[in-house]
Amino acid sequence: MKRTAKGRRTALGASLLCALYAGVLAGPAAAAPEGLPAPPVTRAAAAAQPRTSPASTTGLLTEPQLRVVSWNICGEAGGVRGEAGFCAYRNEPQQKVDQIARVAAEHDADVIMLQEVCGQAPGSHMERLRAALGAGWSIEHAKGARPDGTTYCRGGLSGELGVGIAVKGRVTEVSAVNTVPAGGDGQTLPVLCVRVEGWSSRVCTTHILADPSDPRRAGQIQNVKNAIWADRNRVVLGGDFNMFPGSPGLQPIAEAFDECDSRAYGDGDEVNEPTHHNWTAQAGHVLRKRDHIFASWTESGTPFTACDVDRSRMDTTENRPDSGPPDGYSDHAPIIGYLKAAPHAEAAGDFNGDGKADLAVLSGQGRSPDGRNQSSLWLLYGTGSGFTAPRRVWDSGTDSWNWTASALTAGDFDGDGKADLGVLYDYGRTADRGRTGLWTFKGTAQGVEAPREVWDSQNDTTNPDWDWSASKPVAADFDGDGRTDVGVLYDYGSSGGSNRTGLRVFTSARTGTGIGFKNPRLVWDSLQDPVRSWNWAASKPVAGDFDGDGKADLGVLYNYGRTADRNRTGLWTFTATASGFGRPRQVWDSGTDSWNWAASKPVTGDFDGDGKADLGVLYDYGRTADRGRTGLWTFSGTASGFGGPRKVWDSADAGDSWNWAASTPTAGDFNGDGRTDVGVMYDYANAPNGVNRTGLWTFTSRGTHFDAPQQNWDSSLPG
Repeated sequence: MKRTAKGRRTALGASLLCALYAGVLAGPAAAAPEGLPAPPVTRAAAAAQPRTSPASTTGLLTEPQLRVVSWNICGEAGGVRGEAGFCAYRNEPQQKVDQIARVAAEHDADVIMLQEVCGQAPGSHMERLRAALGAGWSIEHAKGARPDGTTYCRGGLSGELGVGIAVKGRVTEVSAVNTVPAGGDGQTLPVLCVRVEGWSSRVCTTHILADPSDPRRAGQIQNVKNAIWADRNRVVLGGDFNMFPGSPGLQPIAEAFDECDSRAYGDGDEVNEPTHHNWTAQAGHVLRKRDHIFASWTESGTPFTACDVDRSRMDTTENRPDSGPPDGYSDHAPIIGYLKAAPHAEAAGDFNGDGKADLAVLSGQGRSPDGRNQSSLWLLYGTGSGFTAPRRVWDSGTDSWNWTASALTAGDFDGDGKADLGVLYDYGRTADRGRTGLWTFKGTAQGVEAPREVWDSQNDTTNPDWDWSASKPVAADFDGDGRTDVGVLYDYGSSGGSNRTGLRVFTSARTGTGIGFKNPRLVWDSLQDPVRSWNWAASKPVAGDFDGDGKADLGVLYNYGRTADRNRTGLWTFTATASGFGRPRQVWDSGTDSWNWAASKPVTGDFDGDGKADLGVLYDYGRTADRGRTGLWTFSGTASGFGGPRKVWDSADAGDSWNWAASTPTAGDFNGDGRTDVGVMYDYANAPNGVNRTGLWTFTSRGTHFDAPQQNWDSSLPG
């Protein structure tokens, strides 16, 4: 049956701006509704609501929350009903194209990935699709070859056989690489990738060999992974993989990226829905999942908000001469992935120095008509009993600032008793080098000073090539001098068959202007460590003084993947020393218990007030019946390591529904009592009036336990 659309574009920045322009945030935050956050809109409700426009109240465009369609349309002519090669409407390209365009319209797609599609000639599928989609869309195609080396589309169809991508935007870069290992025959199957103006993610599609006994399939999967690996932190990959969920051959990609249909996102949502139909007299109807959409993990977990399979387009009639007309347009169904574009970046710290932690939120307002990226910085001040309404303390104005290129940290970089904001900023690539900068917003009693660049990789002879997307920054006082430093867990990629990861530190330094840093130095390299191979993509770093010696340490929640039927996760620490850091040491292993790293969002703070930092984890249990279930766990820091995890809250205990995917946790002493609390920015998706609704909830620490979460702020407007 046809599935309804679920995803929704969201933007905290837009909601804040809408509220401010309407004049409703000048006073206290709106009263919180009773109970915990409600579950997201149901599938039926989502279908009834219009999608939020990508334009804010200022008329500025924002980067889209991508909706990606992948569909093998079996577009080459040939075969009649009753033969193995039959596929509906193979000889009628316009029928195929009309359905592709309708799928795009019905799901409000930004990306269409197609396999077994003809292109590169007038009258081909891709050129017909160019006309059907109209202005604003860009079309790209890459040809593949059959085992005999031929590439033309047979049966009188126009063009070359291969894969194609259509995107709602302007393509700035195209690449196509054959993925089939050499030898055996002349068959080639490309991975086609495009970059789109204004999008942070590279978009790729491919088609994997169909024969499960073909010895080249393992090499082809590895070649696909190699082709996209440079963009592994910002990539969306879809296609016909001809492998089922859990197939060992698919693991190199499945372990490195998240898959959109591997979990339920709402009430009644199915997992791993079939995307392909086959019928034989011996086996009858066989429905299996062969098509997949993968995307890079984000710091807050899955990049997806929903996944649909549109089975109304799949032909499921019996393949016999007398079975009648088809009830679909391909033996495959379109699969649709909804990716979230994080609406904001946030960090906690006492920016005004009043002893209570505040929340800083950097949000984007899209691009101005002349092409400038526009961003704003907002502060929600801790009051002891809650938070003030958000106040805009900085706006990029006539300068261009891309918030999606900004990784936030917070700490007292100059030791004046007020937290400052640090931003690791991506300038992109200059010639053959990645260029990254470090900027700071100095905290003041009234807000923050304008940002100032304190380091630029292009001026650093030791670190001239710095890949921002390979960086996971944290901030803490690693050397115990009273000033916060910035550490970066850095991905060097694969070297000699091992994953290479390093730890780089920007040490704070006194300057005449206040905040300054020494050039970053490499304080640990996995290649020089007995551990040797360390998977950066499997690492979630946090920082805090775990042993209470006055110097902050680095903690890493590490993913070992699945062993048998269990998820295995470990906790490692790098203990700070007078000269740097000791070698990483594993202080906890989930062992025979199952702990899902992908369902974990870690934060750190001294939750019990004993002078040693602890680890908190907001944990996703998935859905139980019609409710989302989330838990809060803590690992208590000790002089020698950590105590075992202890659950301090479970949404199921009160019968409430809490959507982990909609939650972004942070930690700070929001009430000034000497114990760290946990704050959660919660995305409710669209309010009835179409404006995104966001809430701020806090779990107040009482030393031995946490209070149930309380809502401190709600951006919703009256209908």
